[in-house]
Amino acid sequence: MSPCLTTRLLSLILLLNYGNVFSAENFDFNQNFILFPFIHAEVRPNVHEEQDLESFETEAGSDFFYLFNYKNFRALGELAITSEELELERIQIGFKIKQNDTLWLGRYHAPLGYWNSNYHHGLHLQTSVHRPGIIEYEDNNGVLANHVTGFLYEGQHYNNIGALNYSIGVGYAPTLEHKLEPYSFGNSNNKLNSIIKIGYQSDETSPSEIGIVLNHSNIIGEDEHINQIEQKIAGVYTHQSRGKYRITTAGYFIENKIVYSESSALSSKFAAGYFHTEYDIASKWILYGRIERNFGGKHDPYLALFHHSETQRNLGGVRYDLSRRQAISSEISNRIAEHDSHIHLSIQWSAVLP
Repeated sequence: MSPCLTTRLLSLILLLNYGNVFSAENFDFNQNFILFPFIHAEVRPNVHEEQDLESFETEAGSDFFYLFNYKNFRALGELAITSEELELERIQIGFKIKQNDTLWLGRYHAPLGYWNSNYHHGLHLQTSVHRPGIIEYEDNNGVLANHVTGFLYEGQHYNNIGALNYSIGVGYAPTLEHKLEPYSFGNSNNKLNSIIKIGYQSDETSPSEIGIVLNHSNIIGEDEHINQIEQKIAGVYTHQSRGKYRITTAGYFIENKIVYSESSALSSKFAAGYFHTEYDIASKWILYGRIERNFGGKHDPYLALFHHSETQRNLGGVRYDLSRRQAISSEISNRIAEHDSHIHLSIQWSAVLP
């Protein structure tokens, strides 16, 4: 997305949010504009030249989130601006079909489980500094489609035994060159991505949830070696919140069929998952840890297309809430790839404004 277009979009968001209060009162609409600023520093003490990683990196920026409601119509925009990049993460126009169901059109986050559906790009929302590797974003070497452009139907159904949450999406899948590239307007090479997520909550007032994910993508190769990749994903996820404890887990079975330019094809399968736990050790202090594993992916031809594809990751950290809207998180992780391993030491300030 061009900086000029993004600047115009951000200006529109600011104008809508801080516009005339008289308009909001007389035309029956509400809107929210939220900033998620952050400052991040990371040290990798044991990297070497062949790993193509920096020994020390810093990044600062903010996620800009805007939500507009007018009767049955909704609009949602999410823009990430950092010292490294400027990216339109989501832009959606929605129509409320009924009380708890909305049909969206635009670029949205693929509902790959609890983490993707709840934490998005606002780093203050998640306790840990980093996302699980298997659902990392495309521009951070992610191997699954996290951003899809098309239709998304989201809703909830309540009954006397709990709540059923559902998301059904059909849209453009990413393309693949050196990394996955989400659909950009005007690109005619993208094929379809279809996804369904179904979750169950025994208590609709609790964040605890268990569910499944099914996803099918046709990913077009944009280099001279690969024509297309057909990808199928079946996954399960849980999030359990009990007092001072929170546990989030997910497991994915992924099958890929790679069609090369010389018309030969190669199929592969692997599984990946994570177990993330948090504990409130004291007022404002949260201790957390996560184990991530990849099974069958050590010599997988699809994962070999991505730099630094990891077979396992172990991390732990602590978060301190400076106030209701600011936090400091520090984290250490050991990441093991097929041919190397490295340590990450991270510290991050994050906030939500206003």
